[in-house]
Amino acid sequence: MTATASRPSSRRSSKRSPTTAIQRWRIGLIVLGVAILLLSGYILLTTVKPTRYIGIVEWFIAAIIIHDALIAPIVFGAGVIVRRMGRRIPLAVLAIVQGGLVIGAVFTIVLVPEILAQRYAHLFETLLPFDYVKNLGILWVGTLVLTAAAVVGYLLVTRVRRARRG
Repeated sequence: MTATASRPSSRRSSKRSPTTAIQRWRIGLIVLGVAILLLSGYILLTTVKPTRYIGIVEWFIAAIIIHDALIAPIVFGAGVIVRRMGRRIPLAVLAIVQGGLVIGAVFTIVLVPEILAQRYAHLFETLLPFDYVKNLGILWVGTLVLTAAAVVGYLLVTRVRRARRG
């Protein structure tokens, strides 16, 4: 064998391939997710009364239905609309906008039960002490502002990088 034939193999062993790095990140994130899931399960079993489990299951089922019937189609539709508005919209901008929509939808899923339960708040004055409609509006406005700032920041960074190259 010649020295040039052995070089590529030595380069491969000295540098990690991008797929190896990605696989390690994936494995690490999966392990972290499983650990958080196990910790959450432990906390659930040790702090929540078993009589409340059915309510938690109902909430999870409702969350899945809301996600599949409302959130996913809205996020998908927003992606289609944004892509049709102009072919020059970067994929990263689309991802940022969709991320903002998902965050807002999660806020909505969490706060709507409190908003609906406020009709019974007069029975328990300290049960729901906040104005949840106003708080949801504030969260949506904040999400909109931060999403817009992230899009502008991404576009500015991209413009600066292109200017440095060209």
